[in-house]
Amino acid sequence: DPKPHLTVKKETTSKPANDEAYALGETITYKITVTNDGNLTITDIEVKDELTGDTWKIASLAPGKNEVFETKYIVTEDDILAGKVVNEATAKGTSPDPDKPDVPIDPGTKEDPTEKPNGHLTVDKVTTSTPRNRNGYRSGEEITYKITVKNDGNLTITDIKVEDKLTKDEWTVASLAPGESKEFEAKYTVTTEDVRAKSVTNVATAEGASPDPDKPEATVDPGTDVTPTSTPDRDRPEPAQTPDEPEEPPVEPEEPVEPAEPAEPVIDEPAEPVVEPADPNAGVEIDEPVTPLAPYTPYAPAPYVPAAAEPTEDTGEDVPEENFTPVEVAEVPTIIDEPEVPLAAGGGWALINLILAGLSAILAIFALTAKKDEEDEDEEDEEKAKKHRLVKLGATAVAVAAVVTFLLTEDMSQNMVMVDKWTLLMALYAIGDGLFTYKARKGKDEEEEQANA
Repeated sequence: DPKPHLTVKKETTSKPANDEAYALGETITYKITVTNDGNLTITDIEVKDELTGDTWKIASLAPGKNEVFETKYIVTEDDILAGKVVNEATAKGTSPDPDKPDVPIDPGTKEDPTEKPNGHLTVDKVTTSTPRNRNGYRSGEEITYKITVKNDGNLTITDIKVEDKLTKDEWTVASLAPGESKEFEAKYTVTTEDVRAKSVTNVATAEGASPDPDKPEATVDPGTDVTPTSTPDRDRPEPAQTPDEPEEPPVEPEEPVEPAEPAEPVIDEPAEPVVEPADPNAGVEIDEPVTPLAPYTPYAPAPYVPAAAEPTEDTGEDVPEENFTPVEVAEVPTIIDEPEVPLAAGGGWALINLILAGLSAILAIFALTAKKDEEDEDEEDEEKAKKHRLVKLGATAVAVAAVVTFLLTEDMSQNMVMVDKWTLLMALYAIGDGLFTYKARKGKDEEEEQANA
């Protein structure tokens, strides 16, 4: 009995990145298999993927045979809202049965889950300016903020309104697709209240519409920035006196001072003027100095104490002499730095190095004067003459190296020392030249002895 029939099978060959559900923008890969499971050869077959729109043609497919195709699809926002991707593939062909020219088809359907809809905005707020003292903003200074609104969800957000709560600035954005962002700038002038609070806290937020019918308003993470402030006196020590209750800076000695009976001040050589404390004998002429009973104890470093009553900064009134405390200033010894001894090789030059360099040059000259007359040489002595020339060349090279080393390592415009770190090398140069000179002179003496013989 003739039975034409085609079966289309659709499989997903890819996996989502999180192994659970496909995210917006991910690619799904499908395998489509068309099988002739009838008993007649089917011709002019056309296979179509309803989701991607891809089509394929098969000229002929015998019973039991199949053809395999592949297609890809990118997840969209509609798929996210639907919660799944449904894909169907179908086919059609021609049967040789004249009674049933149309081939019955079993289409292939595949369903893949997608991630949950997430209409979300994140607002980021940072300070882009710098305070003048680099520690904190002072009253009257201007703070500059950068506000960034980003759609980090998987749905397009529309009708977005961004607001800076501190400056009251507002901006609107028509729409932001997933992954898109928008930047804005706001400025704020620091007030006295901000300085007292020691910081400026600024919050930027946003709102927008989501296409998700279950959550029509997008969720938002606001941006918060806390900027420190400082008072004008933050970088300087606090004043010793306050307008309400003037008082002297405390003077704390390093060691406790034993109390002593009041004594009259000692009149010594002229020094810094000292205010004398009130005394019942004030006005009486003092003929002889009186030595104080308490031993001298140096005070710890203390703020400067004026020598006479002066108007204070806050009240403008004269301070009574009784409020001043005599302070004896210890004599500071003068430290005389000894001059540093200059070093050679960058800080001076070494005498021994100069002598060794000169010695190397002299020895090279002696080696060069050990000449041999060209006309006395014959073919048998050619090898000796060659060695003789090499010895002279070696002596000259070592001497040149010694002189160049001295010029490069010694600075004769500086102080002279006897030796430095280059002295050993200079000594090796001199020894080398000595050996070359000895070889050259010895060769000449041997030639003279042979000539005399």
